[in-house]
Amino acid sequence: MDSIRTNATVSAAGEFWEFLDKLVAQTKIVVDRPKGSAHPRYLDAIYPMDYGYLEGSRSADGAGIDVWLGTVPSTRVQAVLCSVDLVKSDAELKLLMGCSSAEVEAAVDFCNRACMRSLLVERPRDARYGRTDGNAVIAGKAQDIL
Repeated sequence: MDSIRTNATVSAAGEFWEFLDKLVAQTKIVVDRPKGSAHPRYLDAIYPMDYGYLEGSRSADGAGIDVWLGTVPSTRVQAVLCSVDLVKSDAELKLLMGCSSAEVEAAVDFCNRACMRSLLVERPRDARYGRTDGNAVIAGKAQDIL
């Protein structure tokens, strides 16, 4: 029974990343907060890289799905930040694309300040889904997906 659940989890995880890639492919990424700009409400929060949203999408806060864009050219979602914001009383996903290790760390640090906390979920390395970037643990068993 555990192997059935594990296989279903791995399949759903692969489809999750594929669906995110499709969502990105069918929308326009709008960068409304370029690298070096200040957050509109928290002027001491400076964006370490380009930050924007998927035009025409909707996140938990009613705005577009947020996207961090690194300096590595990529059309694939490499990770998501699952964030909880106590000020806005919401939780949402923030997509990371084309980020180096240092840029991933900068995005995580940016999203773990003040009244916000985030959890990084990287795209798994799994030959069955053509993955070559990131590492992930699904259901606490890395060996099931790697």
